[in-house]
Amino acid sequence: MSEGGVFKEAGFFRVDRERALEKLALFAMPRGELFLLPLVRCAAASGAGTLSLKRSAGALELRFDGEPLARAALSDPYGALLNEDGGRPARHLAVGLLTAWRTRPARVLVESGLGAERLRLRALSVREEAVEPAAPGARDTVVRVEWPLWRSWKPARAALATARQACPMVPRGFYAEGSSLKPAAGDWPEQSDFAAGDARGTLRLPEAGASKSTVTFCLDGVAVETVQTWLPWAQVHAWVEDPGLRLNASQSGVVEDERRRAALDAVTAASKEFLLEAARDLAKARPPGSVAGSDWGRFARAKDWLREACARLLVKEPGADSADPLLSALWDAPVLLDVCYKPLTLAELRAPGGAAWSRSACPGEHPPGRIAWCPDAGSRALLKARSGADLRDMSELIESLSRTKR
Repeated sequence: MSEGGVFKEAGFFRVDRERALEKLALFAMPRGELFLLPLVRCAAASGAGTLSLKRSAGALELRFDGEPLARAALSDPYGALLNEDGGRPARHLAVGLLTAWRTRPARVLVESGLGAERLRLRALSVREEAVEPAAPGARDTVVRVEWPLWRSWKPARAALATARQACPMVPRGFYAEGSSLKPAAGDWPEQSDFAAGDARGTLRLPEAGASKSTVTFCLDGVAVETVQTWLPWAQVHAWVEDPGLRLNASQSGVVEDERRRAALDAVTAASKEFLLEAARDLAKARPPGSVAGSDWGRFARAKDWLREACARLLVKEPGADSADPLLSALWDAPVLLDVCYKPLTLAELRAPGGAAWSRSACPGEHPPGRIAWCPDAGSRALLKARSGADLRDMSELIESLSRTKR
């Protein structure tokens, strides 16, 4: 990097730079190690498909493709925070730089642009900066934060650790020291993606018995805030992004406005669709009359989630809920097995005399009627929720049949 250039005051703040910098300090994130988050947002907002984060002696460098930063973003690096027309990449860059200064770097370098328009910003502090022409051959945008060698390890390590945990929706090509920042995708039916209007997101199955959902709001691929909420159809882990979400001054939360409510509504609708598709998929994978076996395979976790939904949502007889495709699908989903390891739906158990169940199975034998195999408390709780006290314990009969077979 060239050491030429003369440090000067610039742009928006020539008249009263000190007062402006005091105001801008409010836009920095609460902790210095968070500075990579707005910089990664800057890359995503620039349309980058690839990003690399690398440590070197005394420095941490971020490099990404996409649209180069506008000239104003380098010549007046904090102006976008006071100018609503500054653009998302420039605002994210400004927040990232302001936050990076909290780690007390020796200097920060930013280089962007194509050909003769390529510029380099060199900053020794938030008050000292210079802009100069850069070598025209490069195309990527580069942000480099440098510390004295003797204390560079701690802030670089903390910043990378934070970034690795907070980039759930960035492009797959965003890497930190050889590993993708984007978490590995789960297999269906443990994960589902959705889009609704400007919002897009990902749903994953929660832990068994979860009474609330966690929803993480993201902006330009990076997590902002996680909240707990109760969803009426199914509880999930959700990540949702909408470019219209607005952040508070410290960039640590999402402003409660119509766009935030719309994003939550999108998660609610997507959770219902997720549940519906999982119920239908289970019914297709285990058709009536087939022998499924005791191994639930890819439905090992989804079956418990579906059972919890059945216990909570199904309150009428099969067919009474036919106007709602979800409730019909839950009645017809084989969320249980009978004692012969055949798929069993709750609709099939709504017979005169109550639902029959057994703790034991007898594969190969065919007792009269359908008897649910309920070896665990969860499956028995589902039957009780749907049938109340109207249950018949057939465990002794089934165990007798098993002994006879042996």
